[in-house]
Amino acid sequence: MKKTILIAAALVAMTACNKSLIEVTPAEEFGTITLGVTTDTEMVVTKATELDATAAADYIVTLSGSKNWTKKYSEITVDDKKMSAGTYTMTAKNISDEAAVSGNGAMQLVSPATSVTVEAGKNTPVELTCTVANSKVTVNFDEGFTNVFTVENEPVVLDPSGRKIAMTPGAHETAEAAWFNDGTTVNWTLTATVKSTSAQKTYQGSFSAAKAKWNQLTFKAGENGTISLVIKVDDTITEVPVEETIDPLS
Repeated sequence: MKKTILIAAALVAMTACNKSLIEVTPAEEFGTITLGVTTDTEMVVTKATELDATAAADYIVTLSGSKNWTKKYSEITVDDKKMSAGTYTMTAKNISDEAAVSGNGAMQLVSPATSVTVEAGKNTPVELTCTVANSKVTVNFDEGFTNVFTVENEPVVLDPSGRKIAMTPGAHETAEAAWFNDGTTVNWTLTATVKSTSAQKTYQGSFSAAKAKWNQLTFKAGENGTISLVIKVDDTITEVPVEETIDPLS
C-alpha cells in the first residue's frame, strides 16, 4: 500500500510540473498595434496629409522583429497586428524600389524606419509618415531657344538607364518627368540641330540628384546668340543655379 501511495504522489507531482510547462501563454503577453499612414508629396516643403483610402490600400508596409511580414496596407489582418511584447521596426512605401526606377521612374514615398515598442496587454498606435525619397527631373526651353535650334521628340537623354525625356516649352509643372534615386549622378545629353547651319550638335553635362528635390533643366537663348543651360533646384526654395554657356556655332 505504501508503494502505491508513493507512485500516486509522484504522478500528482509530475502532473503539476507538466501543467506549468505546457500552460498556454496568457493573452496579456501579447500586444496589438493600430496602424496609420500619412504622406507628404511636397518637394522639399514638409506638410503631412492624410492618404485617401484608395491610395493607402496599395502602400507596402514592412514589419521586422520577432514577427516579420511585408504586405499591402489593405491586406494587413488583425492577426498581423497582434504580436509578442517587444521592440519592432516598421516602414512603409507607396511603390517598390523596382517600380521607382522602371522606365522614367515614378515618385517614391518612403517612411523612415520607425521603432515600435509593443507592451503586453496594450494597444500601441503607430503612425508612418512617408516623404519623397527620390529626385524629380524635368526639361524645358524658352521661346528664344527655337529661334536657334530645331529639336526632335525626346532630344534629351538622362543616364543612368538611358532615359529619354521630351522638352516642353516653358512649363516645368506640366512637363514629362524622370525620377532618380537620391545621390545619383545624372548625366544629360542634348541633341539639337542649328537652324542657320543645319549642323547637328550634342551637348552634355551632369548634376547630382537629391531626394525631395526637383531639378529643372531649362535651355535658354542668350542675347549674344549663345545658349545657356540653367539647372534650378526646386521653385520653393532658394535657387541653386548651375549655368553652362553653350555656343551653338562652335
